Amino acid sequence: MTTVKNRNIAISSFNFDFIHSELYDVCELLHGDFESLKAGLISRTIDIRHDVLVTDLNSREATTSRDALCRAIYGRFFTWLVNRINDVLKVGQAW
Repeated sequence: MTTVKNRNIAISSFNFDFIHSELYDVCELLHGDFESLKAGLISRTIDIRHDVLVTDLNSREATTSRDALCRAIYGRFFTWLVNRINDVLKVGQAW
């Protein structure tokens, strides 16, 4: 058990397996590397004069990181979709 904001939450291996499964699915769709995406979502890397500092994100920071990734994916998808629709609607072109 762990305490988050005065609430007891039971963390089981099933929850972690589910999260890993979802992350693998995202990596497959994005053609990305699982470990890189996982590291990008739960840690921060700072390059300081030839030294690399890696720190873990807390829960709030990791959630912000995840949400930023979702917004970026959504934004790029929306732009692609609008451009695709505009291309199709041009005179003389069909699906």
